[in-house]
Order: sequence, then C-alpha cells, then structure tokens
Amino acid sequence: MVDMKLLSRKSKKKKHKKRHLFINDPKYILMNINKLPQMLKNKIYILFMRQYWRNTIPITSKSPTWYTHAVKQEKLLYEARKDNIHFLHLPCNTLPENKKYIVGCQCFHCTHAVDPVHKLIQLKKQAVCSLHFNRTVPNTDSKWNEPYEYYFNHNTNPISVITGMPIFNPDYEIEYLDYDDNDDYYTENYITDESDNE
Repeated sequence: MVDMKLLSRKSKKKKHKKRHLFINDPKYILMNINKLPQMLKNKIYILFMRQYWRNTIPITSKSPTWYTHAVKQEKLLYEARKDNIHFLHLPCNTLPENKKYIVGCQCFHCTHAVDPVHKLIQLKKQAVCSLHFNRTVPNTDSKWNEPYEYYFNHNTNPISVITGMPIFNPDYEIEYLDYDDNDDYYTENYITDESDNE
C-alpha cells in the first residue's frame, strides 16, 4: 500500500521546487511578469505605481499652456489703462507703421513720433469739442473708448452705477498742456468737417 502522507509530502516538495525561468532581456519583461504568482504581481504593481506618482505631476494640477500668455496680456491691459494708452496702440493690436495719432494716447508713437503741429491741432479740436475723439477712433461697443469702467449694482432699487478704474481719458494731454483758450485760429477753423479723421 502506498502511504498517503508520503505522497502528499512529495507533491508539496514538487510544488515548492517549481522554478520560473526568466529571460534577462527587457523585451521579455511582460512574459517574465506573467510567470509570477498573482500576489507578487499585485505587490509589484502597487510599488511601481507609488513610485510613478511620486515623480509625476498630473495634467489636471498643472497650469494650462495658455496661462502665462494670458497673465502677460492682463498685465499689458492694466499698464495701458494706468498709463492712458489707447487699446488700438497696444503692440498686440496695431503694427507700428499703421498707427495714427489718437487724442490723449500716451504711447511712444503718439508722444514722440507724431508731427507736433498736427498733434496740437488735434488737441485744440478736442478742447473745443469733446466729441472729436469719438470721430477719430472707430465706433465700437467695447469698453475701450469709455472714460471709466462702470459696474451696475443690481442689489439696490433703483439700480446704482459704480464707477471703476479709468480706461482711457482723451482729455489727458489737454489737462496738462499749456495753451491759449483765446486762440481764434483753432476755434474759427474748427469746422465740423469730419473729413479730417486722423
């Protein structure tokens, strides 16, 4: 008779002696991992996933690729409002050779590159009639031709308007320019002719 205990011991020994032949080549890594027992596979997976997430920043936590450009644009728009530069004369909007003088604009072109006589004539026209600025710039529904940013408080009855930060002041140079109000040349020759829209 065959002893059952002896048989079970032999079978256990055979199970323990089972060896895995691994090929030492990165091409066969998947085949080598598949030969391993399931528990060992799980532990290897957990170990390497932990190591991977320690060294990797998820895409959702990174700032978007356009964010740095958006910050530069916001800073540019803020500086333009602070320095009273018209929106059309920002470097992202108009090429330098296409710029024309805008009354009140404090960009380099309007302060240094424009003919002083032409500039003075435009300033006198703006001093006589405040609508001259609206005739010289394109008509738009945006806020960039407005003197201030307006906010509407809907919580009050009637709705109140709150004045925000200044946007563009076309009378900026007139306020600081020393000129003679009695100069009849400019007041007499200010024709409501809209042909001179430069």
